[in-house]
Amino acid sequence: MARIIITLLFFVTLGITSLFIVASEGNLEKDQHFSTTQYDSKIKQFERSDTLSVVTFNIGYLSGMTNNLAVERVEELYHQNLSVALKTLERIEADMIGLQEVDFGSQRSFMYNQLDSLALQLDYPYAYRSVNWDKKFVPFPYWPLGHQFGKMLSGQAILSMFPVANAQTITLIKPINTSFVYNAFYIDRLVQVCDLVLAPGDTIRVMNLHLEAFDQETRLAQAETVKQLFESYSDQLPVLLIGDFNSPPEYLQPDDAMSVIMSAKHIRSAVDSLTYESSPASFNTFNSREPYQMIDYILYNENFITSVGQSVISETGEISDHLPLLMKFVLRGENDEN
Repeated sequence: MARIIITLLFFVTLGITSLFIVASEGNLEKDQHFSTTQYDSKIKQFERSDTLSVVTFNIGYLSGMTNNLAVERVEELYHQNLSVALKTLERIEADMIGLQEVDFGSQRSFMYNQLDSLALQLDYPYAYRSVNWDKKFVPFPYWPLGHQFGKMLSGQAILSMFPVANAQTITLIKPINTSFVYNAFYIDRLVQVCDLVLAPGDTIRVMNLHLEAFDQETRLAQAETVKQLFESYSDQLPVLLIGDFNSPPEYLQPDDAMSVIMSAKHIRSAVDSLTYESSPASFNTFNSREPYQMIDYILYNENFITSVGQSVISETGEISDHLPLLMKFVLRGENDEN
């Protein structure tokens, strides 16, 4: 009997291990995770005096307030939310958009490539894609089984009206206080970095990130990496640092990631403390149903960029659990005073 039990335990363990290995494998080769796509040959013409605009938006794979909840997913919801996203972003006509939580062909969002849908229908000629969640099967939510995500191919993207150059992706540290099983299925936290060539002699560097949501120690470590990266660029050319930072402003929570990042040389926020405190409800980006905190940001280096306006775009409603943030800006001239 003991031998039978040991044999059964062996095969059960072997089966679980095999399922773990297969499920945690990716759908793509590693060199396919990061790619630049040219959708169209049209390029926006840029003059040095032009006002530019940038948006950051965690679209939550267009799942609305059901993001990460154990609920039955309905395809029509994704169609409706995509329609609202297209209508809103078409009106804004941003020159560049940083997106987080974009599905490129995931079971949870009915296998649609949301990046292609947005780029093609909004006439963005360029996009830089970085996959941060590539698994054959994600067993989350844990119960009921029928609501689990299954096949996953998701990540971040930068849409641009200008050519993309020198694109790279930096993978940040994994959660420090979690098990290897958790990390095997968990998303990678990334910083996308690319140059947008506005015109000969005029280039802007965009950093699009999505920091750790749950473990503060990990988020602080990631923030230090981001700060150092920003500082390595900030004396050279205009830099935009945008995305979902999963951290309240440094003036509200001084022990979190934003305090680290906002200590970087030359850095400024589109929504500074005076602007935020004048109307906090107007600048909270999460959650979209009852916004109670700002965790999405547009940051820039003030020695090259001047912000001329900012707003949270509330008309997207509940197509995501986040609201998008917009900043309008100009490039500083050589004779502009700091």
